[in-house]
Amino acid sequence: MINPRVPPEIQNEVIRGLSRGRSREDLILSICERTRLDWPAAETFVDDIEAEHGAEIETRATPILTALGGLIALAGLVLLAASMTGVFISLQSIFAGFQTNHIIHSVGFLAEGGQILNISLILLPLALGMVIGGGMGIYRRIVPK
Repeated sequence: MINPRVPPEIQNEVIRGLSRGRSREDLILSICERTRLDWPAAETFVDDIEAEHGAEIETRATPILTALGGLIALAGLVLLAASMTGVFISLQSIFAGFQTNHIIHSVGFLAEGGQILNISLILLPLALGMVIGGGMGIYRRIVPK
């Protein structure tokens, strides 16, 4: 049960603070200062607010976290496209190196293709991780438990 000595505006501030990711310790300290409750009572008050208004707190936090997940997934897709383009360009360069008759051109093509391929293959797992992580974040926020 929520402490009746705490005004409703503080209850709303706690809900808003929790939904925005504010630290519990900061909220508890603010309650202690404003209501003169001791720390354990204020901590119990925050626990009660979380238990009673957990769905509302999570719903308020959803748009921010969904947007963040979307931005990460989008950045991952851009990086994935750039990485895959690098793989294809490097393979073309390597194959062009094998097809040329001049050894100097051949070595140049092979070296250039190898460098691009190396960078692209390093970025590929990072991009996949960003796409998967961002997608999982969106999925967990949108699909009910």
